[in-house]
Amino acid sequence: MPRVAVIIPSYNHARFLGAAIESVLAQTCEDWTLLVLDDQSPDDSVEVARSFEDQRIRVLTNDRNLGTYGSQQRGVEMTEGEFVAILNSDDFWEPTKLAKQVALLDRHPEASGCFTLGWMADADGAILEEDVHADWPTAEVGDLLPHLLHENRILASSVVFRRDGLAFETSCRYSGDWLALLAACRRGPLVCVPERLTYWRQHGHNSYVRREPQLIEEIRVREAIAAWAESAKADRAGTARNLINLSALYVLFGDGSAAKRAAFRALRTHPRWPLAWKRWLLAHSPRLAARRLWPGLECGPERVYGLEPLDLHR
Repeated sequence: MPRVAVIIPSYNHARFLGAAIESVLAQTCEDWTLLVLDDQSPDDSVEVARSFEDQRIRVLTNDRNLGTYGSQQRGVEMTEGEFVAILNSDDFWEPTKLAKQVALLDRHPEASGCFTLGWMADADGAILEEDVHADWPTAEVGDLLPHLLHENRILASSVVFRRDGLAFETSCRYSGDWLALLAACRRGPLVCVPERLTYWRQHGHNSYVRREPQLIEEIRVREAIAAWAESAKADRAGTARNLINLSALYVLFGDGSAAKRAAFRALRTHPRWPLAWKRWLLAHSPRLAARRLWPGLECGPERVYGLEPLDLHR
């Protein structure tokens, strides 16, 4: 059985898929298998994947479009290996990535996963200057749950998970990696290789580009995180920051009442958090705020409600 099962959820990235697979083949850690799961791509992604002749590589196609996290969950169920590494079909790795992560996980058997730092790259692979991590903690071992309660700055393609307990929320199309990391933190710490070993490619066809459906899903995810954090009495500052961000999202969607409720929940959670009052004031003029903060956004609260709630208590 291989130590690392690499899963590439592939959709319509034929131009970049070859580089992703080549970066797996170039790994100094050779104890891996690669499963490329094509999600009904309309381009020639399947042909690109099948052009690689290596017995460690399997290429399968989904019978129907499952989305990124549906494909990743199917990949988890169809592979073996102590560790699971996700590589998006338009991203790529440095050759030492897996070796350094496996070594660190071996030193920390209590860890649920390991991530690396990374670069943002353009369509041609050239490094962009933006810092995708900002002030994100990069200690080898640390408690990341307070940070993950309100944001995720871990690159999805940088993570190697320990398989035990790993599952992806298949109803999500944009935020499933965030939820998987939160769940991992509840099983054990996440450890970090503080080197830029992952490349997050930015181009016109990224599924992450912030569009209306992604913002709607973010509200759903933040509501679920808030409900879990409040019931579990998780870190108060992280919970309050999540609620403040949730309040701002409701402002964008023109729901002043929901924005005020989220802001007051933040104040109850962490009374000294002053930004909550600013969100509350913005909520008094939600349409104006929405036009200022997100020009051209044509949607309202009716686009958010009726979605199946997420349950993070499982």
